[in-house]
Amino acid sequence: MQEYLKNFFEFYSRGDLVAAVSQIIYSPEPTYDTLQPANEWVKQVINFVDAAVFGKSLEARYQLMLIDNLRQSHPLLYEKVINDLKVEESFLLFLLSFACQEKEPSGLGKNAPPFLEKIFQAEQGRIPLSPEAIKEILVLVPSNFKTLFEFHLRMAAGWQHLLQRKSSYLLSLNCQYGEAHPWYPLQYSLFPPSLEELLLDRIPVIFFEPLKEDLTNFLEKFEECPAIFAFTSLAIFFQMLQFPAFVQAVGEAHHLIYILEFYPHAQINSQNFKDFLGKEFYPIFFIPTSHLRVYAPALMQALQACFSQPYPEFKVDTPIGNGLYEIAKRLLFSIQQDRLGFSRLPALYMREGQLKWYDTHKGLPSSSQFLGPEAPDKMQVLLSDLAKKRTVRARQTKDKIKVAHIVPQIACGGHAPTRLLQNLVLHHNSLNIEPMVISTEILTENLLEYPYNFYTSSSSLQRGEPLIYQFQTLGISTLIHEKPTTYLHRAHHLSSLLKEAKIDVAVFHGPDTVNTLAAQMVDVPLRVLLEHGSQSTYPGFDLAIVSTDTAVEVYQDLYKKIRTQVVALPFALDVRKNWLPQPYEKKSLGLPEDSLVMTTISTKLDTRLTNELCYAIAEILQKVPQAVYAPIGAISNLERIRKIFREYGVDNRFYYLGPLANPSQYARSMHLYLNEFPFGSCLAILDAMASGCPVVTMFDINGPQQARYGGIFMGIDRAVTTGKKEEYIQLACHLLTNPAMHKEWSHHAKKQYEQFADVKRYVKSFEEIIFKAYGEF
Repeated sequence: MQEYLKNFFEFYSRGDLVAAVSQIIYSPEPTYDTLQPANEWVKQVINFVDAAVFGKSLEARYQLMLIDNLRQSHPLLYEKVINDLKVEESFLLFLLSFACQEKEPSGLGKNAPPFLEKIFQAEQGRIPLSPEAIKEILVLVPSNFKTLFEFHLRMAAGWQHLLQRKSSYLLSLNCQYGEAHPWYPLQYSLFPPSLEELLLDRIPVIFFEPLKEDLTNFLEKFEECPAIFAFTSLAIFFQMLQFPAFVQAVGEAHHLIYILEFYPHAQINSQNFKDFLGKEFYPIFFIPTSHLRVYAPALMQALQACFSQPYPEFKVDTPIGNGLYEIAKRLLFSIQQDRLGFSRLPALYMREGQLKWYDTHKGLPSSSQFLGPEAPDKMQVLLSDLAKKRTVRARQTKDKIKVAHIVPQIACGGHAPTRLLQNLVLHHNSLNIEPMVISTEILTENLLEYPYNFYTSSSSLQRGEPLIYQFQTLGISTLIHEKPTTYLHRAHHLSSLLKEAKIDVAVFHGPDTVNTLAAQMVDVPLRVLLEHGSQSTYPGFDLAIVSTDTAVEVYQDLYKKIRTQVVALPFALDVRKNWLPQPYEKKSLGLPEDSLVMTTISTKLDTRLTNELCYAIAEILQKVPQAVYAPIGAISNLERIRKIFREYGVDNRFYYLGPLANPSQYARSMHLYLNEFPFGSCLAILDAMASGCPVVTMFDINGPQQARYGGIFMGIDRAVTTGKKEEYIQLACHLLTNPAMHKEWSHHAKKQYEQFADVKRYVKSFEEIIFKAYGEF
């Protein structure tokens, strides 16, 4: 067994968590590839320590569970330590259960040890945490867990102190303390930086890291000097709360807190930042890592530019704020990629892709802004290694080819990618095409991958059961990947399925992690990417079918670079086929009968309704008293939106309709469709246009694909092309208050919809493209 693992368990058994953690996180720039884990169980221990230090408590609990599940492969020598970890997992579960009970009462925590309830109450701020109070609680804690819970109590005490001094800032982070903090302490055996003399005419940006050595002397130098206390991640910010001297300093009003993981504007706007405006910044590194040195120049430049913006700009996203956020994300990804190593790359790229998709801050930086270097692309190295082993099955001339549609999930109820799949399969030409459907289930919960992806979906067997049954009834082979495996194993399994079925054409619906991995190894003669809004940045696809002519123009250089041919095939959708004879009456939907109803439709409203869009909608409601807003889709944080509407005094005109099947039928009762910005919807726009509901949308020729659909469907000449929110608001108000204009736009919307409603023509064109490409390749 590796020495580091032996030392980890020995220190753990003594209750010295700081020393134990240092055996795995052995330096400020660790890379777990150098630890060379001997088996999956050893790798799992590393995953757990990483999650416990750099992740959330819930993620640490998942990794602890897996250590126990894999315990048959660990040496019996450490049986006692493994049992202690199992006890620790039960403690963590109880604490998480207490947090759940706050929201929804249950009996989950009734058997918890009494000291855990005390710790939970302390974390909730119900027990004042003086040093004496902490000592009293620790007397109740089993000896081998004292270090763990002393860390938690000190961290909670720091949070309580900041709640009193900087509550507005902590609220701006929009995170629950009990669910967001790390589980294990981290302390590097290093000294704080020695400072000769502070530059009084400039603002220091101090990049903190948790150090064992006392920080008092270092922090005293900033008693009169304003500084920005910077942290690469929320986890590092929480780690610093274990140090009382730091907590006292960071709570001072003349210091600002900046966590790079979060968009900057809300953080700045929630603090007293006037003394920082127009000043020059310089960095002070607790640990001058290679990553910080690379990105520090761009960070300082962007941070300074951010503080030079007019005050109102901090209430919305701006290109300058977007630039600072992009630099921070590049820095964070570089750190994570190097630390986690090659074996965890697929999971890291999957989670990063999901974070990007769900991020409400999707705006682009200015094209002239210096962003530092792109993060090194180690995924390309992994994919290249897989591609070297690929063999291609010889293409056979035949009248009927086997086509496999590979999707991440099947979900009924308005899910746009599933509606496209349904059309392609149900309307296929049975004389020439033998279809097959495979769902990789990449979006279901997968505890076997680390880092863990929190953005999960229930199984296709639940969400797509009616359509799966319909496919199977028609004799269409439909396979749902139910067994939990890693993404790489899933890709290998997919490759085997395609080989066994002798598939001629593999149609990958989107370039997700499993599809991208599998494309490197499948033996099928033709690999097709069917774009649903996201482009591939990696080789592996012979042909890309993109959804607009504009996409061909915008991305042709990208696809040329990755040696992929590209053709356009605009989406088609017949939404009227599921309409009822009449629209719903507004009264039956709980809407005022004389109101002008605005709507937005999305299965991902949480991410689509950005703060900037919500402020725009609030202004529209304020300007047009007869208007109401009734979005359709899932929203987990309604309070975020209500709070914005309350600022404008229009929260009583927000009618949340929730997720609804057949959304197009509901859109028939609406007066105006508000497309999201900076990203927008795709097929949901057609749901509205089918009934003549005009669409207010932006169009950005240089933006991502989702920023162009609205203009393409409705007409670019009717879209806001400047990106200005004021013009978006003005257009919406004109359509709401000018009946003649609304009537003409409604007629135009219906006419435009007809261009995208011929499903049979769409499927025929798709199959012609496939056959032509199959013959060429």
